[in-house]
Amino acid sequence: MGVYQTKQRLRLISFLEKNTDRQLSASEIADGVCENGKGKSTVFRQIKSLCEEGNLQRFRGEDGKSVLYQYGGGKCHMHFHLKCVNCERIIHLDCDHIDHLKSHIKAEHGFFVDPAKTVLYGLCSNCKEAK
Repeated sequence: MGVYQTKQRLRLISFLEKNTDRQLSASEIADGVCENGKGKSTVFRQIKSLCEEGNLQRFRGEDGKSVLYQYGGGKCHMHFHLKCVNCERIIHLDCDHIDHLKSHIKAEHGFFVDPAKTVLYGLCSNCKEAK
């Protein structure tokens, strides 16, 4: 059974699709979707629903306390992410070499990496060139 697509849900998904390269707080998402602050509680419920469906990834903020979200349309659980420490842009890393790294870590270190929760920090090429 599919999820009922209300106008607000479609507006939410459209907003998230335009911001796939960013991790956003629930408040930032609600502010981007709601007109005049109306309907924020509905957006918060939809955020929870999108997480349960696997379409929205939940991350801990750098402070270890805050929660950030990133839309991946159900595919973010399959790959690592790169996050620029300067502009905070998120890059979805679909790379076969990462599979070799995961296999090595599993075989040599007995550790199973969760790609959905794996973020590598550094500088994107745009920020590196600017420095």
